[in-house]
Amino acid sequence: MQASSLRVVEILPNFDYLTKNDLCVKRSVRISALLMRSPSPFSIKFRPTHAGSSFFFASLGFALLCFVTPLRAETGDDNPTGVSGIFNGDVTTGGSYDPYTGNGRRTVDDIVVPGSLGAYPLKWTRYWNSRGPDKYHPGGWSFSYLGYGYNDRFSDYYFPDGRVINVADGEAPGIEEQCDGGVIKLADGGRVIFDASVSGAAKLTQIIDPYGNITEFEYSAFTTPTGPVSLMTKVKEPRAAGTTTDVGRRYLKISWTPLDPTGIRYHISKVEAYDGVSSTPTQSVDYTWADFPLTSPANQTDTLNRVAYSDGTSADYTYIQVAYAPSAPTQPATDPWHTAMLVTADDTHF
Repeated sequence: MQASSLRVVEILPNFDYLTKNDLCVKRSVRISALLMRSPSPFSIKFRPTHAGSSFFFASLGFALLCFVTPLRAETGDDNPTGVSGIFNGDVTTGGSYDPYTGNGRRTVDDIVVPGSLGAYPLKWTRYWNSRGPDKYHPGGWSFSYLGYGYNDRFSDYYFPDGRVINVADGEAPGIEEQCDGGVIKLADGGRVIFDASVSGAAKLTQIIDPYGNITEFEYSAFTTPTGPVSLMTKVKEPRAAGTTTDVGRRYLKISWTPLDPTGIRYHISKVEAYDGVSSTPTQSVDYTWADFPLTSPANQTDTLNRVAYSDGTSADYTYIQVAYAPSAPTQPATDPWHTAMLVTADDTHF
């Protein structure tokens, strides 16, 4: 079988390589060689993608020959783009992971609208990161557009792929993007603009590409026990600067569903692409979420278990519980929190 007919369907971290300290690698690693031997930090499974083939799985083991030094719990906190942000480059063996911060990343385009105007095409992408900024946000799935954020209280700017840039003490060194006053100035000249009129509740309003084409967003109010929340429900394809009409403008429609009767937690249930003319979507993707019990804290988190596409294909995911130590240095690592770690991913769009 030729290598070109294979695609990665599972990435299984061997969790002996992870610690309770923010899911980072057990030791600070300087790679001196890559050997084809076992045991491996990742088990990678393949299957053929050509039509009519039966599933064929092969295991491939990789190991790192390393010089190691002890690692502290805050490893990666000094990364200019946060513990889940790419800065020095990721290793792409079996997916994508950062050898310094220990963050693993998976990127999947669920919907791509062909022929959309401008430098930033209309598309819907999912990102999975194994690490997050703190114990309350320990990594998981994020989505394009929704992943942009601005916290004016702490001068944090968030990106869909997991990057976090803090400018409380000025511009972070080595970062191409410039962040100031609720605006992210991208390296190519584009801009991401937030409405920060309500402190602590900034909303993404526009993304402007280097040529002035504007992607815009609509929001709807959803009821929760603590009051209404505003959630993004439409992403409009870029329009040329100076134009105002929405006639024939393609868009993405985002549907939300509460995961519990109280409506305290909403998740995306469906995203549909429309051509701006017909009331029938041209593409769609459905998401199935489930409660995932955790040992500590004594409740649960939510996991994305299945993704179903309008073309009849699908993706399935499984998770295991792993320890995730609190970030606060005064809290002992013997009292860890836990999170759901992605352990298998069968992606048709990966």
